[in-house]
Amino acid sequence: MLQICALVLALPFQQAVNSATVSGHIEDQTGASIAAASVTIRGVDRNQSATTTTDERGRFRFLYLPVGSYELRVDKPGFAPTTAKLTLSVGQTLDVPIQMSVASVIAEVKVEEDLPIIELARTQVSETIAPQEVDSLPLNGRNYLDLALLVPGVSRTNTGNNERFAETSAVPGTGISVAGQRNLGNGFVVDGLSANDDAADLAGTFFSPEVIHEFQVIASGGIAEFGRASGGVVNVVTQSGTNDWRGKLYGFLRNQRLDATNIFAAADPATGKRIRSPLTQGQYGASAGGPLRRDRAFL
Repeated sequence: MLQICALVLALPFQQAVNSATVSGHIEDQTGASIAAASVTIRGVDRNQSATTTTDERGRFRFLYLPVGSYELRVDKPGFAPTTAKLTLSVGQTLDVPIQMSVASVIAEVKVEEDLPIIELARTQVSETIAPQEVDSLPLNGRNYLDLALLVPGVSRTNTGNNERFAETSAVPGTGISVAGQRNLGNGFVVDGLSANDDAADLAGTFFSPEVIHEFQVIASGGIAEFGRASGGVVNVVTQSGTNDWRGKLYGFLRNQRLDATNIFAAADPATGKRIRSPLTQGQYGASAGGPLRRDRAFL
C-alpha cells in the first residue's frame, strides 16, 4: 500500500518535468478582465483537447501538456471567438495574454503571428534542442548529446587525462561538462524518469537520434523536481505516435577506405605509402509510429 501511494504521489512530479504548462489572461479591448470565458486547447497532432473557464480575474491554466503544436480557442458570449497557435517545448511554463473583441464588430479573431509569450514562473538558465535540429543537424557518431554542445556553457569532458575516473559516465561518449562541472554531477531525465545510475554514482544514457523528439539542457536554476544534479540536467522527451503514420529508414556508414589519407600519418616501410587508420562504423535501422486508435491510443 505504501509503494502504491508513493507511485501515485510521484506521477505529477514526473509529468511536470517532461511536459509544458500554459496559463494566461483574457481581457477586452479596454484592458478589463473577462471572467467565465471558455478556453479550449487542442493538440494538433493527436486531436486531443482540454477545456477550462477563466476565473474572476480572467486567468486560466492548463497543466501537464505534452510537447507539440496546439491551437488555443477562447469563447465568451458577446465577444468574437479568438484562436491562436502555440508550439510547446519540454519544461516550458508559458503565460499567454489574449485580447478579445466585441462580437458586433468582428465575427472571429485569428492570431496568425506568434503571441508575445512570456515565461515568468521559472528563472532557470536553459536551452532546448528542437525536433528540427535533432532531425537535420549532422552527427558524427550519431550521439544525440553532441547537440548539447550548441548550448552556451556546455563542453566535452576531459577524457584524455590520467585521472582514475576521467570519463565519469555510465555510457562512454556521453560525458559533457556544464558550466565547468564534472559530468559526475549531471542528471539525466527521460520522459520524466531518472536515467541515472545512482548506485554507481554515474550518469548517462544513450539513444538513437530517431528515438529523441527534443531535449532540454538546464545549466543552472533547475526546479526542485530535478533534485540530485549539482551540474547540468539533460531533460529528454522521446518520440511518440500521432494521428498520422510516419516512418524513417536510415543508414550510417563510416569506413577508412572512403577517407582521405592523413598527411601526418606514419608511412608503411615496405611501400612508403602513408597508413590509413582503421575506422569502420555502420548503423542501420528503421522507426515507425502512428495511431492504434485515432485520437485515443498511439504507437
